[in-house]
Amino acid sequence: DDDDDDDMIPPPRKPTAKAAPSAQSSSAASLTQQLQMALPDFFLGVKGWVDECSDSKLAKRHLIAFEGEVAQFSTEQATHIIVATLDPESWSDQTKQAIQANSSAIIVREEWLWKSIDLQRQLDVDSFQL
Repeated sequence: DDDDDDDMIPPPRKPTAKAAPSAQSSSAASLTQQLQMALPDFFLGVKGWVDECSDSKLAKRHLIAFEGEVAQFSTEQATHIIVATLDPESWSDQTKQAIQANSSAIIVREEWLWKSIDLQRQLDVDSFQL
């Protein structure tokens, strides 16, 4: 009779395909939180136009990593226009448009961004400004 009872116990359930992504999403979210906690937020409040930087892709990544934002369009509101050189003749039409659209934005050389990252704090813009 005991053998009949064993037959009635269902086999252990295997995790479904839906369970795995949930676990992965949870661990990815946890990793993201850990990384955000590990990185300082010294660009918080900065929304930069960085298309004129010598390496705009890297500039965007760093700005976002340290809690800044990237202005995607030249007409989008920006707090900082970050340029490779302070020579307006060398700027692209899009950068000139970004400056016109953001008359209150601070125009700084990209060294401000890189030195701020090196020192892990937002530097005063005075020595880097147009």
